[in-house]
Parts: sequence; structure tokens; C-alpha cells
Amino acid sequence: MEKTIVISLGGSLIYPDTIDVDFLKGFRKLIEKFIKKGYKFVIYCGGGKLARNFQNAASSITKLSNYDLDVLGIHCTELNAHLVHEILKKHAEEFVISNPNVKIKFTKKIIVASGWLPLIDLIKAEIVS
Repeated sequence: MEKTIVISLGGSLIYPDTIDVDFLKGFRKLIEKFIKKGYKFVIYCGGGKLARNFQNAASSITKLSNYDLDVLGIHCTELNAHLVHEILKKHAEEFVISNPNVKIKFTKKIIVASGWLPLIDLIKAEIVS
């Protein structure tokens, strides 16, 4: 029976100040080692410093709401997730998953996921359902 490991891969590991290529190479090597042992992975990527850089830059130019800051951060999680997806592509599902409500077939060894909704939208969704 295959085991599935869920990893919350902090964006600060992917992008501490710039893209950490050495970390990503080591991460890929580690994941591939466990794939050979029969493991599957769901890897959720955060925004990290990339998100903070975007948020700080935009905030230094104009006043942003928390919603706007969340949206910028989510897009950075998507960018980080696409980077991770590309380095693990031969083992990964075809798309980066950004909506956890979409049903997918887990046919490959890796699912890469990113952020989805700003916090206020998640709260509204919980209130409605």
C-alpha cells in the first residue's frame, strides 16, 4: 500500500532572498528517493519572501486592503508552486492545484498545490455553507 506524505513547503525555503537553487535540487533528490520507495506526495507551496516583497512594494506605492495583500500573496504561492512543479514534472500531475474543491485523479506520484482564496473569501464561504 502506498503512503502519501503531505508537505507544507514554506515559500521562505523556495525563495529566502532569491530562488534557492541548491535547496530545490536537494528537495527534488529527496522526493525522488522516497518515490522510489513507493511514496506519493502532496506538496503545498507558500509565498514566503517573494510574497512579502510584492506586498511591501505595492504598499509602498499605494494603500492596499488586507484582501489585496492576500491576493498578491496567493499569486506568489502560485508562482512558487509552478517552479516546484517544473522541477518535479516527470512525477507530478499535469497541473498545479489551486482549488482544493476540484476533484482530481491522483494517478502520478506528486500533486503540487498553491494558495487559493483570500482569508475573507474563505470566511464567507464557511458562513454560507
